[in-house]
Amino acid sequence: MNIVRIDPNVENPNIVQEAIELVRQGKIVAHPTETVYGLATDAFNERALDRIFDIKKRDYTRPLSIMVDSIERIEEIIGEIDKKHRKILEHFLPGPITFILPVRKKILNPYFRQFTKIGFRIPDHKFCRELLVTAQMPLITTSANRSGLKNPQLAIEIATNFGKEVDLIIDGGKTKTDVASTVVDLSTKKVEFIREGTISKKKWAAELKKIK
Repeated sequence: MNIVRIDPNVENPNIVQEAIELVRQGKIVAHPTETVYGLATDAFNERALDRIFDIKKRDYTRPLSIMVDSIERIEEIIGEIDKKHRKILEHFLPGPITFILPVRKKILNPYFRQFTKIGFRIPDHKFCRELLVTAQMPLITTSANRSGLKNPQLAIEIATNFGKEVDLIIDGGKTKTDVASTVVDLSTKKVEFIREGTISKKKWAAELKKIK
């Protein structure tokens, strides 16, 4: 396990490149986000996914979300997003919301192939954005904790809880919140608010009314 300290408000090209090289090898990188610390790896590497489930003690049938750099990247994975839902994505993203979207094309990856819908994040965090834009690949995103336990706000919590199970920890200081992303389901015609996170249900409803 390696821990590197960054200033999350400035560009960190060397650290970004190190992280990318690791995730391309199926390694696991812990990193700050605009919500809580997360674990990232290659979204379509089966061994890497197995490691995520193993260290989090998470049921393999529970869906993981994918972190990407753009709406276009989402469409590369699941197919075309309908106009109504695309407007919602364009209004709220980048931001601390996981949007669940329907899969409209064949996915070869065995893990994601079992689902008819997948959650996606486009984070509003400088380091995450730099990582995704540079890597040009989808990454798994999941909170850096054992399933059911407290969401981490500090890198030291990850080091204490996981030790050598995580290959690289990006220490960007304390996150602004210990609340995970809001979750909204757009997999059907009905827009369903699933989980209140850093964006409250009240704020979500108010913003949704602004979309024409």
